[in-house]
Amino acid sequence: MPLNETAIARLSHSAMTLDIYTWLAQRLHRVKEGKIVLVPWVSLWEQFDNGYAQIRQFRWIFKLTANNSATLEACPDAATETKKELCCTFVVPAL
Repeated sequence: MPLNETAIARLSHSAMTLDIYTWLAQRLHRVKEGKIVLVPWVSLWEQFDNGYAQIRQFRWIFKLTANNSATLEACPDAATETKKELCCTFVVPAL
């Protein structure tokens, strides 16, 4: 799975931002063209848990942090959120 070195350099100020960028890059890389993958927020919360007591706190921080992600900047339609899940759709991997 290719990662954009420029994006990594831009995001190096925040470990969580880097984590989200690399997670999105690897997840989107595996989504087949024309498909949508739904990732439950609870699954993300369990994977990224940084001590947030409530899932809504985590969801708010994840969305806030993901808005700085080079993946979302480069491909704004790659991931959208709903109350219960994050929807990932196919994108051409950035090099």
